[in-house]
Amino acid sequence: MPTAVEIHDRPNGWYPKVSKDTRGYIAERYFRVNTQDEVDVFNATGLPALFDPHPSVPGIVALRMDPELIGGTDASGRNGWIIIKVSYVPLATAQLDATATEDYSFAEINQSTTQVRVNYSINPTTGDTVKRIPETTIEAGVSELVVHGYKNSVTPLTQWLQIVGTVNTNAVVVPPVRGLSWTITAQPFELLARSLSIRAVRENLAEYIYTFGFGPAGSWLHRFQPEDENGEALGNVETAVVYREKVFPGAGVFW
Repeated sequence: MPTAVEIHDRPNGWYPKVSKDTRGYIAERYFRVNTQDEVDVFNATGLPALFDPHPSVPGIVALRMDPELIGGTDASGRNGWIIIKVSYVPLATAQLDATATEDYSFAEINQSTTQVRVNYSINPTTGDTVKRIPETTIEAGVSELVVHGYKNSVTPLTQWLQIVGTVNTNAVVVPPVRGLSWTITAQPFELLARSLSIRAVRENLAEYIYTFGFGPAGSWLHRFQPEDENGEALGNVETAVVYREKVFPGAGVFW
């Protein structure tokens, strides 16, 4: 039986890695196995089994193993060693990948803050700027909607390319947050289509991950105020449309 030995080979990129995305922590480990048999390699002593937990990162399990045949001489004298990459994902993701079917979908809503620089004080009642002040930094809330849709089709990609960087003109029903039953409806002009990633789950099934900016109608308008020759605010705050506006697909197309 072949034997697996974990390796730390930075020049070749075969070393343990840990990162984090919207699902949580994800990780990779690499093993050298003394066989050239790309089936028997999975029986190697010392190789983690699928769904085994990561030895140092809590909450993630082995979901995938990818062998790569390299040079050398194996234990039987035949040419070849195999490097096998073991990929780890959160347990909930691993379970979902094993059971998800086409048209399954769920959402995440994330709230964070960012810092912006301002040059004017603001009237708390009208929202208009009042007077120039020394530049200062304030915190502003940022909301993000991430929707996961499972499809065996290229249509979501082609449709997304039509709306990326635009704001919705129609109401969009959002799938429930995973594990909950209630849904929300994003009203017109509340969503900004930001990015899309596509992940192969298994044969004939892909996970489409759509990211939207999510805020009250009008959040995506550019607000400005004319200034006089001294740089002081002049008149009321004005708005301008800086994003194109499109009808957004939703259920039946994206999820």
